[in-house]
Formats: sequence, structure tokens, C-alpha cells
Amino acid sequence: MPDNEERASWAAVACRAMGAQTGQGGYFDGVTAIQPELLREVGGDLIGNLLHLAILNGCDPREMLMSGVEHFMYELREENEEAEEEGRLIGEFQENFRELETFLELEAGVGK
Repeated sequence: MPDNEERASWAAVACRAMGAQTGQGGYFDGVTAIQPELLREVGGDLIGNLLHLAILNGCDPREMLMSGVEHFMYELREENEEAEEEGRLIGEFQENFRELETFLELEAGVGK
């Protein structure tokens, strides 16, 4: 089963492929090492383009985003549980996770 680092590497492949098409290909040095501001640019462009692709194919982009968020949150929880079992939980994780979860729920309109 893949871990979240492997999942991130798949996303980096998608960013590199898109960057090669858009002239942003020089942004990528390593497998997952991308400067934050450049990742925001290329990753944001990729997310926007996925939303365009969803519409062109009759897929509700909100549903696609929520599906991605649900996968992401499940995988973070799974990784955290494994870390707890191994006694290597990062102290900041719980607080940061709650903040992220609240942000994603508010943005998605969950509970409204």
C-alpha cells in the first residue's frame, strides 16, 4: 500500500508533466522538492485545469474536489494512526490537522 510520500511523488509527476506543457518545467529539481511559491503556482494551475476537465466531461467539479479532500483527510488520519502506534507522533500534528480539517469543512460547506 502506498504511503503519503509516494502519493506526493505521483502529484509531483503530474506537476512536472503539466509544467513541461506550460513552460513551468524548470521549476522542478527533485522528485518532490518544489519551492512552496512555485508549487502554489503550478499546483494551483493543475487543480484549476482539472476543474476545467471535469466540466468538459460532465463531472461536477465540487464533487471531484470533495472526493479528493476526503481521500486526503483519510490518508492523513491513517498516517497519524500508524505514527501513534509506533510512538512517533509529532506533537504539532493534532493541532495542525484540526485546523486543516476545519478549513476544509468550512470551504466545502460541510454542515451548512
